[in-house]
Amino acid sequence: MKKEVTVNEDELLRRKKTMKVLKTLMIILDVFALVLLILQIVIKDISYYSYIILIICNIITFTVKIDDKEKKKKSKSK
Repeated sequence: MKKEVTVNEDELLRRKKTMKVLKTLMIILDVFALVLLILQIVIKDISYYSYIILIICNIITFTVKIDDKEKKKKSKSK
C-alpha cells in the first residue's frame, strides 16, 4: 500500500535547482581531489580512504534524478 506523493511545481523546481548546485559542487570537489591525488603521488604518500568516500558520493549524486511523474502522465493522456 504505497501512497502516491504529489509534488507541486515550485517544490520540483527547488529540488532541481538544489541538485544542480550539488552536482556543480561535486565537480569542484573532484577537481580539487584530483590535484591532491597528483600531489600525493609526487610526494609518494597516498591515502585512499578520502578518495573512496568521494567516489561513493559522486555515484550517489550523479545517479539521482528528479522526475515529474505527474507531468509525464498528463502529457501522455492528452
